[in-house]
Amino acid sequence: MPELQLEHPIKVLLVEDDPAQLFVLQANLAEAETARFDLTPAEHLKAALAALERVRFDVVLLDLGLPDSQGLGTLAAVHRTAPRVPIVVLTGHADEALAVRAAQTGAQDYLVKGFVDNQSLVRSIRYAIERKRAEEALRQSEERLRFALAAGRMGIWEWQVDEDHLTISEELFELLGVDRAGWPGTFGGLVARVHPDDREALEAVVRAARRAGARDDHVECAFRLAGDDDVRWALLKGRVVRGLGGRALRLTGTLSDVTEHKQLEARLLQSQKLESIGRLAGGVAHDFNNLLTVILGSTYLAERDPLLGAATREHLAAIREAAERAGQLTSQLLAFARKQVLRLRVIDPGQVVREMQGMLRRLVSEDVTVKVTLAPDLWSVRADRAQLEQVLVNLVVNARDAMPDGGELTLTTANAALDEEAGRLGLPPGDYVRLTVTDTGVGMDAATREHVFEPFFTTKGRSGTGLGLATCYGIVSQLGGQITVESAPDAGSTFTVLLPRVDERPEEEERRSEAVQGGREVVLVVEDEPLVRNLAVNGLSLHGYRVVAAPSPQEALRVAKEHPGTIDLLVTDVVMPGMSGRQLADEFRALRPGAPVVFMSGYADVALEPGARFLQKPFTPAALARVVREALDARARA
Repeated sequence: MPELQLEHPIKVLLVEDDPAQLFVLQANLAEAETARFDLTPAEHLKAALAALERVRFDVVLLDLGLPDSQGLGTLAAVHRTAPRVPIVVLTGHADEALAVRAAQTGAQDYLVKGFVDNQSLVRSIRYAIERKRAEEALRQSEERLRFALAAGRMGIWEWQVDEDHLTISEELFELLGVDRAGWPGTFGGLVARVHPDDREALEAVVRAARRAGARDDHVECAFRLAGDDDVRWALLKGRVVRGLGGRALRLTGTLSDVTEHKQLEARLLQSQKLESIGRLAGGVAHDFNNLLTVILGSTYLAERDPLLGAATREHLAAIREAAERAGQLTSQLLAFARKQVLRLRVIDPGQVVREMQGMLRRLVSEDVTVKVTLAPDLWSVRADRAQLEQVLVNLVVNARDAMPDGGELTLTTANAALDEEAGRLGLPPGDYVRLTVTDTGVGMDAATREHVFEPFFTTKGRSGTGLGLATCYGIVSQLGGQITVESAPDAGSTFTVLLPRVDERPEEEERRSEAVQGGREVVLVVEDEPLVRNLAVNGLSLHGYRVVAAPSPQEALRVAKEHPGTIDLLVTDVVMPGMSGRQLADEFRALRPGAPVVFMSGYADVALEPGARFLQKPFTPAALARVVREALDARARA
C-alpha cells in the first residue's frame, strides 16, 4: 500500500470506556514513528456522537461495548452520524461472523484487543483512511457519471450473449418506458421497445458485430422508440468483448435520447430543401414576370383603343384578368423564395389583427366559432403590413378548410422572450411577437407536416393551389422570423408565427394617389428583352413622355454621351448581360448629373442603394408612368 501522506497530525476519535485499554492505545499511537496523532477520547456513545458533530476526524477507533450502547448498534449510530469518516472496530473477542457483520455495517477494519501493537494499529488506521478515501473517490466518480448520463439523457447497458441477459442502468427504464417489474432483461425486450420499422436495422447491426471475424467491434444504430404519440429517437452505441476465436461474449455501451438532435437535423434538412426549391421558384418567377409584363402592358394599351368592339374588349379583359392572376401566382412564388419586394415599416401587429377581425370572421363559415385574444402592450415589429395581412388570411383560410363540419378557430397574440426555444427554431435568442392560429379540425400526421410548407403541396385536391402556407413561410422567413406547426390526426393544428421585436413606435401609413399623371420629359429606357423594352417605350409615350430606348447598357452609355438634348431620367433593368443596371446608373449619373434613376426587374432580391426607386415586374404602363412621375417630382422638390 502506498505511504499515506498527511500534512497535519491524524485526528483520531478514540471511543473506549476501559481506562487500561485507553492507556494502551494512547501509548501505542504515541510510539508510532511514521505518523503523528491527535487523540480525542470519549467514554460514552453520546459523548462520541457529540464530538463527531463538532470536529472533523480522520478516523474513529470504536469499542462496541460502551456503558450506554452495546454491539453493532454502536457502530451503526457512529456510521449514521459521520458516514464519511472511516471506523476501526475494537473488540475483546475474536469473532469472524461479527467481523463480517461489522464490515457490512460500515467498519473499515476489525481489531481484537490484546493482539494490537503500535505497528498493527498504525497500519490499520492507514488502511482505514485509504480505503475510505478510495470509496469516497469512487462515490464522487459515480456521482459525476450519473450527472453526465442525466445531462446527456443516456444510460448504460450490457448484454451477456450466451445467457441472453441484458442489464440496463436506471436511466434507461425511463427512456424505454418500462418499469423494473416489467423488464424481461433480454435483448428481445429491448427490440420490443423499438419501432417496428426500425427493428430489423437494429438486429442487423448487432448481428453483424457479433459475427466472429467481424472487422469492427463497435456497434451504432439510431432508431425510433415504439408506443409514443410523438416520435422519440434513441441512439445505441457500444462495443463487442470477444473470447477465444473471436466469439462475442458480451456487448456493452450506452443508449441515449437523441430526439432533439434528430428534430434539429430534420429541420435543417427541411430548410435546405425549401431553400433549393425557393431558388428554383425565384428563377422561374423572374422569367415569367417578363412575359407577364408584356401581356399586361399590351392588354392595357390595347384596351385604350376607342375603336375596339365590345367582343374584343371582353376578350382583352379576360386576358388581363388571367395575367393578373398569373402575377399573383408569381408573387406567391417570390414570397416563398423570400425574394419579394417588401415595403417594411414599424407596425403594431395587434392593431393589424384588430382591424382585420371583421374580414377574418367573414372568411369562415357560420358553424366555425372565432375567438381572438390580443395581448395588451404588444411589441412592434418591422414588416410589410400587406404581407402580414396575407399571412393571417392564408392561415385562417387553411384552418377553415381543416374544419369542414365546423369547429373553433382561435387567434392569439403575445410577447415572447425566447432563449433555448429560439435556438431550437434556428432563431437568435431575443424578444419576439408570437401570433398563433389554432383550429379544432382534422389535423395532420407526421408525413403531411414534413411537406406542409412546400409549394404546390396540398391536401385539398383540385381545390387547393399548394401555395398558401408556402407563401406564409416565405414572408415570415424574409422578415427574420419563423413559422411552425403542431398537429396530430383528429387533434387540430396550431400554426405559430414568430416575428422579431423592434423598439420603435409604429409608423404612420403613407397615402398614395392612384391617379396617373404624364409629362413631357425625356426618358432613357434600357432593357435587353425586346418585348418588355417596346412595352415600356409605348406606355411612357402614351403618357406624353419623349422616350429614347437602348437594348444594352453599352448602347445606353453611347446615347447618354451623344444625345443632343437633356435626358431627364433613366429607366433600366437591373440584370443585363455585360453590365448590371446599378453599374450603368453610376456611369449614367457621371454623364448626366442630377438625373434620377428607376430600376426594374423580374427578380426581387436585387442589391440597390437605400432609397432607390424600384419597380417589380410584372407591371402595367400606368404603374411605370406613376413611378417615373414620382421620381421626376422628387428631383424638382430637392
